[in-house]
Amino acid sequence: MTALRVAVVDGTACVATVLVPASEANITPIPAGILPCPLGTAGPTITPEGFVIEYLERTAPDRPEPTFIPTAGLTGEPMFLLTVAPTTWTHEVADTPFGPLTIEGSALVTVDWGDGSPLDLHTVPGEAWPDGEITHVWTETGTYDVTVTYDWDLAWAFPDIGGTLDLPVVEAIGDYPVDELQPVIRRP
Repeated sequence: MTALRVAVVDGTACVATVLVPASEANITPIPAGILPCPLGTAGPTITPEGFVIEYLERTAPDRPEPTFIPTAGLTGEPMFLLTVAPTTWTHEVADTPFGPLTIEGSALVTVDWGDGSPLDLHTVPGEAWPDGEITHVWTETGTYDVTVTYDWDLAWAFPDIGGTLDLPVVEAIGDYPVDELQPVIRRP
């Protein structure tokens, strides 16, 4: 079966006639004003969702940059995780083959502390003491691999069609040292 799809030839959007399975009838809206592709030059076709995916490969939400202050932890004391990246993101693109594009998203922050404790889930970025909400108390000395995942839920919309995408972004702190302090009482 043939269908009309938006293609990109030499960086310019055009309408191409392509062969598709019957289940993929012409469901992609073709924006007004896009000319037919020159014969024999149709590049790869692109769907609205495909365009968004390609766009996100070039322009995506900031990646988390997890770190701790101080650079070494102490058993029995809360350590504050900083992630630097925000947990909300909005982006608009005025000129696309499908019309204006708006992408809005929020991230769920998941932290694996590397010590076997349950995963921590947060909707806010990690901040320093005293405002930070992402903290952990280690009970054993050692070095820990801390993994931070931003699970982005992104809603995208063109004037005639929209959808959602999940985009997990994972960063880690390897070998975070956790030590123990022992008070010593000295008598004169």
